[in-house]
Amino acid sequence: MRDYDHFIAALSDVTTDVARISVEGEGGSAQVIVQAPNGRKLPFDGTLDDVYTAVENTDAEGLYPGEDASSIDTKLKLFSVHIYEALETAPDNATLLRLRSFGVKAV
Repeated sequence: MRDYDHFIAALSDVTTDVARISVEGEGGSAQVIVQAPNGRKLPFDGTLDDVYTAVENTDAEGLYPGEDASSIDTKLKLFSVHIYEALETAPDNATLLRLRSFGVKAV
């Protein structure tokens, strides 16, 4: 069983300098919302469970020497970079964050 509370807390920790994370709803069907430093809010196009799966599928092998690349906490570090890049390159008319095989894209 997935520990969504730990996941959101860990995601919030690794994105502290990038964005603010909030959740609407409960459990795996909840919606994850990313608030950029400028106040702009972009929800993910999937559920919390979808975001969790995307992080689990993130390949962090070799990026963080000395850390277990298979751990969710290590994968969250790389995922936070994807969030940062999506926010930095987001078009003005973007309304959500889309999960992609290569990371996250604001659309």
